[in-house]
Amino acid sequence: MFSLAARMNCDGIRFRPVLPVGRAVRHGDLLLGRQEYRESLQKIQELASDSSIGVDIPRSDSLCSDKETVINYDLYSNFGCIAGNTFIHVDPHGNLYPCQYLESPDFAAGNLFTSSLRHVWDTAPIFRVFRTFEGNPKCLSCELFANCKGGCRARPILFGDDMNAPDPWCSRAEE
Repeated sequence: MFSLAARMNCDGIRFRPVLPVGRAVRHGDLLLGRQEYRESLQKIQELASDSSIGVDIPRSDSLCSDKETVINYDLYSNFGCIAGNTFIHVDPHGNLYPCQYLESPDFAAGNLFTSSLRHVWDTAPIFRVFRTFEGNPKCLSCELFANCKGGCRARPILFGDDMNAPDPWCSRAEE
C-alpha cells in the first residue's frame, strides 16, 4: 500500500480494519484476531516512520502508543471514537448512522430524504448517546486513556458487549 500510494503521488493512506458486518460476516477468514491486528498496526507504524506518505489510523486503533501516527487527533470526543461526534455514515438510501460498522436499525439516526442533515445531526437520540458516553472505569483509570479515549465503540457491540465496554482490541483489554 505504501509503494502504491507513493507511485500514485498520494498524500496519505487511511487504514480501517475489517469487522464482522455486512458481507464480512460471511467471511470470517478476513477478520484479524486481536494479536494479528496489533502486529499489523505495529508494521504500519514502522512503515510510516520510513515514508513521506501520511498515515491515518483511527485514534482508537493506534494501540494508545503513537498518537503522532493519527492524523485526525482533534476529532475525538471525551470518551470513545469519532462515531456520532464528528463522523456519520450515510448508506445508499440516505440513512444516517454513527459509523459504517453500525449500519443497523438499532443505530439509525434518520434519513436525508425525510429530514435535513442539520436536523438529524442536532436531534437524533442515537447521536446523543454517542456524544454523552461517561466511559467505563477500566478505560478511565488507564494511564493511556488520554491517547485512545477508550477506543472504538462499535467493536464492543459487534463482539457481543455493551457499547460503553472497553474496546476488545485494546492492548490492555486482557489485563
